Amino acid sequence: MCDIFLYGDIMIIFANGGDMKNEFDEAFDKFKDFLIPNMTLLYIPIAAENDDYNDKYSEFIKHLGETEYGIIDMLTDASELKDRNIRDYSAIIIDDGNPFKLINELRQSGAFDIILKAVKNNTPLFAIGAGAVILGKHIEQSEINHSTDFGDTDVEGFNLFDGRDIFVYSEGYTDEKYADESGKLLYAAKEKDRRIIALHRQTTIYKINSGLYKLNKDVSFDSVTPEGISRYPYYGKIKYELDFK
Repeated sequence: MCDIFLYGDIMIIFANGGDMKNEFDEAFDKFKDFLIPNMTLLYIPIAAENDDYNDKYSEFIKHLGETEYGIIDMLTDASELKDRNIRDYSAIIIDDGNPFKLINELRQSGAFDIILKAVKNNTPLFAIGAGAVILGKHIEQSEINHSTDFGDTDVEGFNLFDGRDIFVYSEGYTDEKYADESGKLLYAAKEKDRRIIALHRQTTIYKINSGLYKLNKDVSFDSVTPEGISRYPYYGKIKYELDFK
């Protein structure tokens, strides 16, 4: 149990690239430090393109330990969130899929504002893949590697990373794919004056109030600005003023 969550005024946000392997388990174990056992978690899989929510749930639950952390309430229709009391949940989990499907369903249903208010009022949030993308300010860079058939792409996200966008590189890393996607990100940063945190699939970063940290020692992320791309392999706290100019 994390005493700072129980007794402090604290905002907790985890952004994971979406590769559910060893690094994911390490990240979620860290996140569990901020959970209250035997309380309900809100699980949101609506980014799934084929609406395969049960498969998403089955995969996710392997990493959680359901009996230890109480009930999992799965939200498959974003419009239903307004009929629930968000304060009943000890944490919110937003799973991977298509970020445009996710953001449009959340915004059109009104769930976006409910979730944002809950996070700003100290409900811990763990976001995976597409869920991580919508934590940034802008999401249209995800046109690089996601279908745009799910609604408006010029939609702002939660803007929880100090005006920076979040991008997640494609699954199945190759040097050629990385060069293509990072090159397009750099072009977008220069054209639109954007600052982008680009996560590899194995990467987890997290915020405790205004402090930003990288969890995994063996994976990196990229900071993409109009000035260029910098890779950050650091472990632990990241100094915003030095690392995100």
